[in-house]
Amino acid sequence: MQTEEQLYLCDRAGGSSSSAAWAPYIGVLPRNPIGTVLDWSRKDVDTLFAGSGLASTAAMIRIDAQLVWQDLQPLLTAAKQQGLCPADMFSKADIYWAIGICMSRSVRLADRGDQVVLVPFADLLNHEPSCEAYLLWEEQQQAVVLRPDRDYSPGQQVFISYGPKSSGELLLSYGFCPPAGSNPHDAAHLSFSLQDSDPWLQAKQQALQRQGKASSESFALRIDGLPAELLPFLALCAAQPQSAADVEALADELFAGRWPSIGWRQL
Repeated sequence: MQTEEQLYLCDRAGGSSSSAAWAPYIGVLPRNPIGTVLDWSRKDVDTLFAGSGLASTAAMIRIDAQLVWQDLQPLLTAAKQQGLCPADMFSKADIYWAIGICMSRSVRLADRGDQVVLVPFADLLNHEPSCEAYLLWEEQQQAVVLRPDRDYSPGQQVFISYGPKSSGELLLSYGFCPPAGSNPHDAAHLSFSLQDSDPWLQAKQQALQRQGKASSESFALRIDGLPAELLPFLALCAAQPQSAADVEALADELFAGRWPSIGWRQL
């Protein structure tokens, strides 16, 4: 979600245009705290994610929000000096609120080039881990639609999926966790790296870079299976090739999903 949309949300939430078309929607959005990681204290982050790979993700979300606030300062200062907005509009709390709303309520529409949007009132639908129904863009109707994955009786709550997210990811972005044991997408995040003592370290770093990978990667290990790129990464880390050319060929075959034809002796 772009800064322009975040400022628009702040503007409307501030009541500068209560008769605007979106006022009913803005009026039902939750106020602070929303529940995302932006509302947490540093102590909460350190306690809840101690020993977890999500600690760095939480830190990056908070850093990105701080950078947005810093980048806006020249624009907001100039606007207030020119009388284009009240002096008390667009506080840091306002901006963080708008970022939190965009984090917790935006929808990615794959059929519109992965465009990220807010869908008024549809974002009131709750997530259910086993649900496979998503908000989709219907080109013929020129509308966002929901096709339920199950039958519902009158009065039952209708669920959607926010995506195959672990409980930790849901906690970071949405401020909630499913009941323990109910989320098939729960994962333990483990990091693996090339060894500094590896005689082929530089060749492997270059091979990984060409595959769009870093020399240190974090993988989400789920109960229902391993991530597809974990074994290729570990295989390359453990390989004992005969030449730099072998490293490149091995990486090409591993990350293309083929077991290397250059032989097991190198793994």
